[in-house]
Amino acid sequence: MRTVEKRWKINLTVRFMSWLPPHYASLEFTAATTMMSRMFERSASVRAVFTDLTVASGGVCCTLDIESDVLHVCWLNGQPTQDTVPVQRFPNRSALAATWPHR
Repeated sequence: MRTVEKRWKINLTVRFMSWLPPHYASLEFTAATTMMSRMFERSASVRAVFTDLTVASGGVCCTLDIESDVLHVCWLNGQPTQDTVPVQRFPNRSALAATWPHR
C-alpha cells in the first residue's frame, strides 16, 4: 500500500498597522487554498493550533477571518471567547484592539 503525504501551505504576513496600539503586531496566517480555508473554519482542532500559538507567544488576541463581513474572536486577553467583530461591543477592529493591555 502506498502512503500519500499531504502538504499544506500556509502564508504568514506580519503587519504593524495604524489600528493597532503601539508595540503590537498582527501575524496573519492565511490558507493557500479554498479547501484549507474551509478546514480552518470548520475544524476546532485546527483553530486550536493557532489559539495555542497565540497563548504560547504571549499574544492578546486570536481571530478567525472567514472572508466575510464578520471576524470571529477565538482568544482575547487571556481567555477563550466566541465574540465577533462587528457587534455592539466591538463595532470595528480598533474597538477590539482598545481592550488590549497597554505595554
